[in-house]
Amino acid sequence: MSTIRLTSKDIGYIPGQLPPGPKNSILDVPGVHVGQNTVGKDGEDARKGATVIFPRHPDDINIPCYAGLHTLNGNGELTSSYQTKDWGYSNTEQSSKHSGNECLTSPQKKENRIKEISHNYGTPIVGETADFILNDIYSSPLTLEDVRPAFENALTQQEVQEDQYGGGAVGLSQFGGHGLGRNHSGDIILALSTGNKTNELVDEPQVDGLSKIEANDIKIIKNESIETLFRAASEATEEEILNFMIVGRDGRTGFKGCRLEGLPVDRVRELVKKYRVDIDDGSCLSSGEYLALQNKGVQ
Repeated sequence: MSTIRLTSKDIGYIPGQLPPGPKNSILDVPGVHVGQNTVGKDGEDARKGATVIFPRHPDDINIPCYAGLHTLNGNGELTSSYQTKDWGYSNTEQSSKHSGNECLTSPQKKENRIKEISHNYGTPIVGETADFILNDIYSSPLTLEDVRPAFENALTQQEVQEDQYGGGAVGLSQFGGHGLGRNHSGDIILALSTGNKTNELVDEPQVDGLSKIEANDIKIIKNESIETLFRAASEATEEEILNFMIVGRDGRTGFKGCRLEGLPVDRVRELVKKYRVDIDDGSCLSSGEYLALQNKGVQ
């Protein structure tokens, strides 16, 4: 795999108008921690891994995050989806790994939760990425010992490893069916908000078997200004998809010698340079201009 990090910006294309954070990753969100672990090497029949995301600091994982789910294509799996939809929040860390090992990640998460939980409970959220073409998913080389380092790495990992690492060790095949109208590519979307913290439950005895009625103090985004969040989410998602394709430019050899070539980055750079049309509709702001307006309270 290439050691030089390239992004869509390096080939001449920057999605959207909003400025990125200093790390240009999910780690720019205060409190978020990410841990990854990868098993196997390129060319082997099985190369898999796990990515663990703590939406809050691991010490605060019991504090729920408001959450929402949407399904474009349900041919996939995300555990705790019914519970998250019902509650409207999640109080567990999130995991992503290859297909067929949801049951292996959950016990490790349960082990961690047993050590820390008091009155809270919740089903762990575990997602999977189909990697049938490049991996022998039935060999199940991912064990609890393979998942545990991802949890441990989340405490110290300073950058999100891109390319074929952790839950992304599946390579490029997950993008192969996009836009082709096929029904085997599941698209399940989970959104979390760390902006509000729920209040602790009051430790008072029940009366006649009923708990005291309590409320959370929360802030909500004004409907008139939420467009900025929608745009930021859209731009970040587009850039991440493009970057994933670019960092996987070396391609991948996997199960039974199956070879998937990577994106021809040099050719794409030439095409972008030749055909790109810059459009300035008056709303394009530099990072400094945007931050200056935000400091003045302009949305």
